[in-house]
Amino acid sequence: MNPSSTSNSKPLRKFVIRGLLFLAPVALVVLPLEFLFYRSGESWTAHKVIAHQQKYPDAVYSRVLFSQQFNRFKTVGIQTFRPEILTVGSSRVLKFRKEMFAPMEDRFFNAGSIAQRIGDVLALADQIQTGAVPRPRLLILGLDPWWLGDDANPDDTWLTGEQMEEAALSFAGHVEAARTLIRKPELFSALIRGREATPAYGLSAMGVHASLYGSGFRVDGSKLAEKDLLDYIRDPVFKDRETPPIVQRIRERTQQFKPKQGINPEALDRLIDALKGLQQSGTEVMVFQPPFSTACHEALAEAEDLAEWWRAYREDVPARLEAAGIPCMTILKSEQLGLDDRYMLDGFHPSEVWVARLMERMIDRAGSDSVLAAVDRARLEALSRAEGVIPVSFNPPQIPGESARLSGKTAP
Repeated sequence: MNPSSTSNSKPLRKFVIRGLLFLAPVALVVLPLEFLFYRSGESWTAHKVIAHQQKYPDAVYSRVLFSQQFNRFKTVGIQTFRPEILTVGSSRVLKFRKEMFAPMEDRFFNAGSIAQRIGDVLALADQIQTGAVPRPRLLILGLDPWWLGDDANPDDTWLTGEQMEEAALSFAGHVEAARTLIRKPELFSALIRGREATPAYGLSAMGVHASLYGSGFRVDGSKLAEKDLLDYIRDPVFKDRETPPIVQRIRERTQQFKPKQGINPEALDRLIDALKGLQQSGTEVMVFQPPFSTACHEALAEAEDLAEWWRAYREDVPARLEAAGIPCMTILKSEQLGLDDRYMLDGFHPSEVWVARLMERMIDRAGSDSVLAAVDRARLEALSRAEGVIPVSFNPPQIPGESARLSGKTAP
């Protein structure tokens, strides 16, 4: 052996050993943390989550330490399930459930939350046209008013580019998850417990948020929100459960309700062109405008700097869509369905019972050649009228003492 090579290797070995000793404390922290991230489902990729739900359909998914990435999760869901019936929109469409489409339950997927702005709807329509995502036979679009405000940018979307990259596979995503844990140490106990059952229904939970609150996506893409259901069971009245409440946002002109002079004509034109293109390519399209609570309607009526925008959304937008041959359901108040505000989860999220009643109206509106014509109307009606149904749930969780108090209070 060459003596010089032996002498040269000694400093290298010392450097490596010192490096390992330096990194050992870091590894002692990072490796157990990464194990907990994975065991709890927090760091599962969208593909792994959906594969798990295919095997265990009762599992629900929602994470909090890593980015929720609704854009990626719902896109992977569409690509995996290849649904014939697709619901698209913001979180306000998340209560459409596969049970409403019997006997076509397995052909439905809820892509609610995939769209946060008008550009997302346009991008998804383009992806359907190009084959990047499978073409549905029926697309039900929940159209939010702020998507069409005069400040809307039709080219802004999170369905392309870097925002579609899997956060659970990025170094930055793991660093941010650790930071979130430092800021919210109360989440650590849930992380340690792993994939516990949801609090009310006892469903398999993937992700800390699902484990803590029973809030998460079902296998069909719809949203379970146990916390809201339990709150209603304990106090069966309408509450604006969003933070901050929707009516407060309107009154203070914050978030979705910043002052607007009207709608963006380019955004509406491009939306109509995109939806007509889908129709011409073989996809049936039905649009609906999601509801607001009574207090929100009153606040909007008093908002002078939102008046023209709100009027145009209620009147001009449906008229333009209908003139283009695109059905638009304008049911902005619960009373139009014979219901009241108890059927709203908050100021602008309808419950699944509310949505089931809307579905009945959609079937009435659809023609005999519509995909909706094949829905079992009797089974749909039974969902919202069966014994034990409460305004916010078809099958509320059984809470000793509380559920008995609600017995018999079925939907009208």
